[in-house]
Amino acid sequence: MTRSVQYPVFSECSSRKRRTSRPPIKNMARDFAIVITLMLVLAGLLNLVLEGGYFFNLRYCLAIGLSITISSHFLMQWGSADNLNWQTSLAAILLGTAIGIVIGTVANGINPIVMIEKYPGLLLALLVVSLICGPAISYFFYSQAAISEAAAALRQEEIERISYEQRLTEANFKILQAQIEPHFLFNTLSNVLSLIPTQPDKAGQMLSDFTTYLRASLQQTRCDRIRLEDELATVRSFLDIMAVRMGNRLSYHIDVQPELLSVPVPPLLIQPLVENAVEHGIDPKPEGGSITIRAVLSEGMLQLEVRDNGIGITSSSPVGVGMNNIRERLNLIYNGEASFQVLPNSPHGATIRLTIPMTAGGNL
Repeated sequence: MTRSVQYPVFSECSSRKRRTSRPPIKNMARDFAIVITLMLVLAGLLNLVLEGGYFFNLRYCLAIGLSITISSHFLMQWGSADNLNWQTSLAAILLGTAIGIVIGTVANGINPIVMIEKYPGLLLALLVVSLICGPAISYFFYSQAAISEAAAALRQEEIERISYEQRLTEANFKILQAQIEPHFLFNTLSNVLSLIPTQPDKAGQMLSDFTTYLRASLQQTRCDRIRLEDELATVRSFLDIMAVRMGNRLSYHIDVQPELLSVPVPPLLIQPLVENAVEHGIDPKPEGGSITIRAVLSEGMLQLEVRDNGIGITSSSPVGVGMNNIRERLNLIYNGEASFQVLPNSPHGATIRLTIPMTAGGNL
């Protein structure tokens, strides 16, 4: 039996509270650009029916349109509103119209105090402009808020769906472990009992390895992430137990770069792959074989491999529940950024390769 080892030996719950953020100040630049564009067009239309020239009408349009826009933003911020309701919209139109008419009048060189007496037609026209552009601007804000709220609701539902599926997968994973461990427990204890009369040293070593394995497994099922070093310690205990049971028919080698030992990984990620390699690759082979476990950093991703020289992969090779469970766990935990590959080896055996993103800093 070879024991060459090259290293020193999170559930997130999303809140259901949904809150659409208020329009930030940076969005005002976008709103101003849209309103200015509309006012440029509206000034051209007014120039066809009103006197004074295009720029005369444009000053009024811009003053009223931008005043209503600023009033809408101010009232939403002041009232902590997520979007315009009819009260806020009406207040913004009235306030913006009054301010805009005064500003436009001053910009056009007219005294606001005498405007009502000397230019009643112009004042009426400006009120008509306000009735047109005010509701249009309010509807624009309302529709933008409705779209943002709908998008936020869809994102929240997607987060909740992913969170639910992840919790469900983790629950199925724990149920699977609860089903597998008694079988492994009884077989191992049976082997220990059979070794006690004839090989008590091996029985003691096997029992020690089994105790280490159970302790590590119990701790890992309570964590969302563990260090790669701890995961490999569990794998070592499992392989040491199987090596006693299978004798010289099983050897293993663990090759891991020391700087990767502290990288966090989901618990019990490698052990089911090793168990699958022993059960379906090495054990059915009369002369047995070897297993190599590797971990390397490749293009910013952590690459884990379990390689064996067993009987290999055929069209009738079984795909265990544990393998499918790992595939689903990786997909949910890493949002589709991880990969799971089963590759044939030459001339015999198979390699299971997992590629997962590195977490920030590579530490727990």
